[in-house]
Amino acid sequence: MRCALLALLVISCGVAVGQLRNAHWLFCDNHVSFASGSAVVSTQLHGGHNNAAILSDPVGQLLVYALQDSVHNAMHGPVANVPGSDPYPPAFQQGLLLLPWPGSDHDAAYFYNEYAAYLGPPGRCGYSRIDLTAGGGQGAFVGDMTWFMDSSTCKLTAVPHANGEDYWVLVQ
Repeated sequence: MRCALLALLVISCGVAVGQLRNAHWLFCDNHVSFASGSAVVSTQLHGGHNNAAILSDPVGQLLVYALQDSVHNAMHGPVANVPGSDPYPPAFQQGLLLLPWPGSDHDAAYFYNEYAAYLGPPGRCGYSRIDLTAGGGQGAFVGDMTWFMDSSTCKLTAVPHANGEDYWVLVQ
């Protein structure tokens, strides 16, 4: 049994190395990068938020990250034209999500799960497109938010589609 578990862990580690889109993690004031093959901890990124989302390219290079109140490019500068959702913030947990835009090497999908239920009206969930090459590589949002769900809660996640390019976005 132990040998089977060890073999499974070794195989899983090999598979995880090939999936470097999630090579960067951000929580509180800590940024953890797995892009080099081992965990490197720093406070380089803007932290201090419960709510964060990060997207790397297929080889593990940081592309873009979102915090509760801002979106930043790989050079830690602000991404232009962030669509707002005033007056409600994103959900405290699972309120933000960044995914590669299907069919594009330089665009990202920014999902925003607004949490307004504690203020009275129900929340809603939407997305917008980020062109990461706009503004000389600074990045910019293209268009407004497309709201696709109302009465959402603070549950937002995604899983890769079997075709290897698309994602299933799950919201409650």
